[in-house]
Amino acid sequence: MKQIIGLLIVVAGGILISFKRIEGSIFKPRKSLWLILLSSLMYGSIGIFFRFVVKNSSVWTTISYEYMGTGLAALSLLLFPKIRRGIREDLKGIRSSLHLIAADKALGIGAQVSEGFAVSLAAVPLVSTVGSIQPFLMLVEGIILTLWFPHLIKENIKKETIVHKFISILLIFFGLYLVNR
Repeated sequence: MKQIIGLLIVVAGGILISFKRIEGSIFKPRKSLWLILLSSLMYGSIGIFFRFVVKNSSVWTTISYEYMGTGLAALSLLLFPKIRRGIREDLKGIRSSLHLIAADKALGIGAQVSEGFAVSLAAVPLVSTVGSIQPFLMLVEGIILTLWFPHLIKENIKKETIVHKFISILLIFFGLYLVNR
């Protein structure tokens, strides 16, 4: 029962952090909330499927198949002339940022491999729930990047916004505590 309550608190904290404040003290969900919920549902399904496959195979084999499938899907997009032209045009515009994109993809692959190993060793809900510390890390990173590298990212760092996000994150942490207790 504590785990279910904890999970509900984590979800409530996640929804609260996605709300924006409008005139006065009314909170309104951002349009992205529905995409976040859909994404969470799909990522949860992926974790369960991954766990099922990794029980019958090794982590490296499963990850290899996953990336081969992703690569084949990406290559199949090149069959469409309109998409090929769009990619060529986009590459011209992002040449100066290719090193950042490569670093982003390397971090993403590292994160997926780490998560794959975690899922092979522990229950999917536990791995997913512990991953809920991301809002805190993103808040800290957003503040640091806004203050030190405003040309890269510009987050809203007004006191009321930070307090709202921090309270939401504390709610998530409390839910995590209940889930993992």
